[in-house]
Amino acid sequence: MAQDNDASRTAGQGEQAGKGPQAAPGQHPAKEGPGARAEQGGSAGQGGQAGKPSGILDKQLTDRSKGFNKERFSVYLRALEPGDAETTHKWRNDETYRRGVTSTTRYVSLDTERRWIDQAIRDHENLKHVRFGLCLKRNDELIGMMQILDIDMVNRNAAFGIMIGGDKHRGIGYVIEAGYLLFEYCFIELGLERISARVLEGNRSSRRMLEKFGFVNEGLLRNAVYKGGGFQNMVQYSALREQFMEQYEVDMARVARERRADGQ
Repeated sequence: MAQDNDASRTAGQGEQAGKGPQAAPGQHPAKEGPGARAEQGGSAGQGGQAGKPSGILDKQLTDRSKGFNKERFSVYLRALEPGDAETTHKWRNDETYRRGVTSTTRYVSLDTERRWIDQAIRDHENLKHVRFGLCLKRNDELIGMMQILDIDMVNRNAAFGIMIGGDKHRGIGYVIEAGYLLFEYCFIELGLERISARVLEGNRSSRRMLEKFGFVNEGLLRNAVYKGGGFQNMVQYSALREQFMEQYEVDMARVARERRADGQ
């Protein structure tokens, strides 16, 4: 099966129905996880600006008096398990996924995928890269992967990626919920200051996603990737902790009170 060897440098292929899995940030360690780092946003040159959450968030998930209401989310994050390899291996067969990530296409066996999952679990333990399974609350089905890559605890930055596997789960809004959960973990749990993402210039759905999240377009990396018989440009994005707090109206005093109440 085709696989990309450096998806960890890109971020997600937009969540459009009929499109391939959202590129998640890392593909195998020399072939990081299943996708690419987050990339969604408007057209090239338009930097996403931290504003209020998108319409879907305002209407379905937000309570202005209490902040973001995760209890109403349809998805949750969990650690990857060895048995997930059978599912993620199928996702890598998706042609749209292979086109959307920035790395070179490779063909990966189920055995290679199992070894990649095992390595991902070890990386998680040492906080080098942190990868989560994205699951539906209603039936615990694994529908995607979230990844925080190249974690630098000195400079407090990292790269991220999102992958939604399977057409039936795209275009529903799961990526919005998943993105919030991942950013909350990055900025609040890990205390990171900056998250970056690189996406192919032509991956407009992923770029729209990033810009909805408040990522800022930092510039164009010309002819940065050789793919499909020619060189392609990449767009560099980033988001800062302050933007996340503002965009999702995170009240850190309230978070601290809730943790004390939960005995954390």
